[in-house]
Amino acid sequence: MILKKDNIKGVIFDVDGTLLDTMPMWDTVCEKYLIHLGCEPRDDLNEHVLNMTIDEGIRYIKECYHLEASEAKLKDGLLDMIHHFYYEEAPMKPGAKEMILALAEHRIPMAIATSGDRDLACTALRRLGVGHHIKEICSCNDFNTSKTEPFIFYRTTEALLNKKQSEFENDRELLSQIYVVEDSVTAATTAKNAGYRVIAVEDASGRNTWDKLREISDIYVSSLEEICME
Repeated sequence: MILKKDNIKGVIFDVDGTLLDTMPMWDTVCEKYLIHLGCEPRDDLNEHVLNMTIDEGIRYIKECYHLEASEAKLKDGLLDMIHHFYYEEAPMKPGAKEMILALAEHRIPMAIATSGDRDLACTALRRLGVGHHIKEICSCNDFNTSKTEPFIFYRTTEALLNKKQSEFENDRELLSQIYVVEDSVTAATTAKNAGYRVIAVEDASGRNTWDKLREISDIYVSSLEEICME
């Protein structure tokens, strides 16, 4: 798939499952943590904690596995595992680094809109040698929002264009020249409805949503390796 640089004002990337191959870690981190604590995880653990916040997950494993440590101590231990992964191990998805470098070569501004932790994303991308190409990282956590509403995309666009939201939110022609790269049906739908063009990329963790993601997106790829600039 060829992207023409003259038709692009900027690109907004998601992080987990899009730029970074982190979803396998999130799928197993509670299981590995319990093993680290000397507990035998139940087969249905991941389906219980998959959509929980970290605080909810900690509360669940403390009660379910009758752990003596406080919730605060358990949370610190879990966060240590997560931080280590992002700081030392998290790899980029295939084609992600090449896409960022190609956009940078053509001087197309890039930013990030993530539902995850801003510092984790920043540290991982800096370690992987692409952080300096990213103009801004905006996290839903910092604004008490989610990708079910367009605020985080508008906030990121402000950084990309150096404009206030009121100057572009109703400008569908301008927004259609900003690409949002996502692996989530929810986020892709929000961005599409707000007027952005959506590049959807497959991640194995969302296999059962690929058909829906394909319907929503303007461009659908199994890997960012399929994207090239012209």
